[in-house]
Amino acid sequence: MTKMKLGVSPELCRLKAAAALIPIIESGIADSKISHERAALMLTFCKWATNIEPIDSNQADLLKRVEQGGDRMRMLVR
Repeated sequence: MTKMKLGVSPELCRLKAAAALIPIIESGIADSKISHERAALMLTFCKWATNIEPIDSNQADLLKRVEQGGDRMRMLVR
């Protein structure tokens, strides 16, 4: 069984997952492999994951990357 590092919160795990999801959404839309409805649902998760207060610069960078990627994708999904 894998052990999680102490201090890793569920919120941080969601933020990391959202950061990894942004390029998947981008390529899925570009290749027409993800419908706009599905992309919108994925972006909803990403938006939810950004509801944290970053405690260090790494988290702040992740947060910024997810927010900027989400904004870019929202323009394409509309």
